[in-house]
Parts: sequence; C-alpha cells; structure tokens
Amino acid sequence: MDTDSYKIAVVSNNGTSVSQHYGSARFYEVFTIENNAVIKHERREKVNFHAAGHPYNQHLHQHQHGGIKSIPLESDTDMIMQKGQSFGMGQGAGIGFGSGMGHGWDHHSEDKHNTMIGNILDCKYLLARGMGYGIYDHLHNAGIEPIVTYIQLIEKAVKAVIEQNIVNHTEKLH
Repeated sequence: MDTDSYKIAVVSNNGTSVSQHYGSARFYEVFTIENNAVIKHERREKVNFHAAGHPYNQHLHQHQHGGIKSIPLESDTDMIMQKGQSFGMGQGAGIGFGSGMGHGWDHHSEDKHNTMIGNILDCKYLLARGMGYGIYDHLHNAGIEPIVTYIQLIEKAVKAVIEQNIVNHTEKLH
C-alpha cells in the first residue's frame, strides 16, 4: 500500500471485532501504519449517536435499515480480492447519493457526522461492517475512505487493508 505513514480507524465495541454498524459503535481502534506494518494502536472515543439516552437520540431513532442482513461466508477468500485491485472509490470521490436517498443528509445529520468523525480526521481509512449512505458520503468528503467489510476480526481487516486485499461492500450501505 503506502510506504508513508497513515492511519486506519476501525469502529468497535470490544476492541476485537469490527462493529456491525458505524453509528452504534462505541470506540475507534486506530492503527498507525508505516512501511506496511502496524507501529501503534490506540483507542479513541467515538460519540455514539445511536446509543439509548444520547441527546441526539431523543427523537427515538426510527429509520429502517433496508433489511440488509449479514450472510455468513464460507471462507476468508470470499471476503477478499486479488492483490493490486482497487478496493475503494478514491479519496474524496464519495458516493454522492444526495438528499433524496433518505436520512443522513439533513443539517441535523451533518452536525452529527461532523462530531462523530472529529476524532479520526487524521485517518486515511475507516472500517465498519455496515453504515448509512449519509455517513459514508460524509467520510469521503472529509478525505477518509470508508470501507464496508464482511471481515469480523479487526486484526484480519487491518491486515487486508495493508495488503490491499479488502473488498468495499457498498451493497451493505443503507
């Protein structure tokens, strides 16, 4: 990947597994990569807007997640692609779904997203196993490449990014 130093943020609730949903994850596990190796790991706080009792959640978060389900894969090879293939859309490209695609683009959401990503603006990538269209686009616009993965273990997911073996499963966006 890069010979320069860069950071990968991974949303997690326990420090071991990639969270199934960006919005409800408790922490960012942030890995500093240099010369294709992890040289530092730190946990950063993440404002959790989907948590019960959070002030932004007083509107009783009611949007639907489109019925997307996690489907168990038969092997890790189902989760990766050939080395050298691009796994993202390019930094800053964004999906560009626009405000007509449901929640995630109003001023309230923009404020939430700005607060949620404030602790990872120094990161190049963000890994999650699911997220909404709005935050996905917001991350791109902030210069962070979001990657939606089926890989459950943080260690494997970070390794796949470093080795360029990760697939961005945008079909899991909702």
